[in-house]
Amino acid sequence: MGRFWRDTIGTDEFWARFELADRLEDDGRYPELLALTDQLLVDCTAFMPPFGEHLSRVHRHRLVALGELGRGQEAWAHFGVVLPQFLAAPQAGDSVRVLRHAMGGILLRLGHDGPAQELFALALTDCQATASPADVMDLETLILASEVNAGRYAEAERRLDALASRLAVAQIPEEQRARLRAVVPWLGVVVRNGQERFSDAERMSVQAVAACVAFEGPGGEMGRGARLARARALVGLGRAHEAETECRMVLDHEIDVDEPAFGAQLCVLRTVLGRAFTVQRRHDQAVADLDAAVADGCRSLGASDPLTLDAVLALVAARRARGGADDADEALRLLETAVREGEAGPDSGHPLVREAREQLAELTSRAEAEAAAPQRAPERPWKARVQPGLRPCWDCGGTIWHDHK
Repeated sequence: MGRFWRDTIGTDEFWARFELADRLEDDGRYPELLALTDQLLVDCTAFMPPFGEHLSRVHRHRLVALGELGRGQEAWAHFGVVLPQFLAAPQAGDSVRVLRHAMGGILLRLGHDGPAQELFALALTDCQATASPADVMDLETLILASEVNAGRYAEAERRLDALASRLAVAQIPEEQRARLRAVVPWLGVVVRNGQERFSDAERMSVQAVAACVAFEGPGGEMGRGARLARARALVGLGRAHEAETECRMVLDHEIDVDEPAFGAQLCVLRTVLGRAFTVQRRHDQAVADLDAAVADGCRSLGASDPLTLDAVLALVAARRARGGADDADEALRLLETAVREGEAGPDSGHPLVREAREQLAELTSRAEAEAAAPQRAPERPWKARVQPGLRPCWDCGGTIWHDHK
């Protein structure tokens, strides 16, 4: 990249750099993309009109690079400076929509679903008259994802149905059609899982996985998401061994557990895997994986994120199923933390927060009832009740039985 940083450049070199930004984003080379956009912004005054669509593309690339590099606050600050300038420019054209769309995607990935949806709604209003049908539908999939993240499954399903109907007849480029054909059924699986319609989810997951692999090839992010959604449906149907196999394939071949970028998907994967182990009564493995899932969620998404809360609720179920000496106390502590974090976070109205609150009330009431109950004398061993002539030999710990007649 060193050849780019000369003090003076010609027109051809500038526009070559401009086109290079698209390739760097497509290839996921975000550090290079960020450095390139910084230089383009320095040189752009000589080669492109102020606050036009070409310049908005440079700012969009910069926002994407910052977001992908985990520098969301810097992206938000840059957006806050740039957007008013484009709003005030009479020649901005479609630039405002492009910027809102990009920033909304970053906020969505960071778990700020409310602000993301506000930006998407504004961008959707901006683009109704000027954007292509493919761009409008792409934006609607992001609004749909924010509804799913917020647990508004009924709204999401209505949007999904409308989007699927329009996709069937829309005249859009084939690549964008292929992407939408992958995204729509994938999100459909997630919606049905959220509604606990696991049979419908599992049926749709076959199409979703095939469409994602057809669009991006094996091992892609969308394909992983669709396969994990399928695994969740399988657990809900009691087909835990199939779910475990699905998760193992992703874990062994498609995710680097040491790479922070996979943190959110690791949280989902380990949550599903832990649920599968709980169904199989492999309680120690379930607790271990779900402990890791909660840690992944807290680290990559935050303690109040719905995916983290889902991991916590699965861990509570696993500990209650195991029923060890400290599992009840730990389940109570986990629920207290989940309710506190969930109610203080941006997704306080999410159904999972309500579920955590209800489970906490149930466990608290049970613990209080047990503490208030009078202590009963220990029951005599069952053999002594069934066969009065037999008594345990207390000298050997009650494990050997003798006829004491």
